[in-house]
Amino acid sequence: MELHQGTVRADSEGEGRGATFTVTLPLLAGGARVLSHHERPQAEVDAATGPVLEGLRVLVVDDDADTCELLTTVLGYYGADVSSAGSVSEALAVMEHEWPQVLVSDIAMPGEDGYALVQRLRVIERERGQHVPALALTAHARASDTERAYLAGFEAHVAKPVEPAELAQIIARLARSCPAA
Repeated sequence: MELHQGTVRADSEGEGRGATFTVTLPLLAGGARVLSHHERPQAEVDAATGPVLEGLRVLVVDDDADTCELLTTVLGYYGADVSSAGSVSEALAVMEHEWPQVLVSDIAMPGEDGYALVQRLRVIERERGQHVPALALTAHARASDTERAYLAGFEAHVAKPVEPAELAQIIARLARSCPAA
């Protein structure tokens, strides 16, 4: 909770009566309202809450549906046009009709993992003549994991959990690094 600047509260009417635990996590800085991933965000986001990703096509790949939904909502808040996929095969299918400007992928997924995805993406890029910057967003946070991600073809490696504004900032930097994507 402390890492996320949240709180936990426990309430009980006494022994044998059960307990209610309340977890509070701040999602957005500055008291902004939470937007569903279907709503468009405000046109401008100030420096306290992070960069604007207005119109940037981002593909999020994670086998955990809740993580995909959270990332879609958070990146949508910053203005990104977010697609999501739950596997490598789903991600490749999305890319056939909607080429992303930035890829955000988990590493550990059943079947083919994030390393396989980025390696397959790099082959497709050579055929298309277009590059997609890729971010590994993963619980694997050892130095060897970071090195393996870079060797596989990712341009950035971020350990979970990550602050939404920090994630948006990294994605904006990756998009700027390859403006022709």
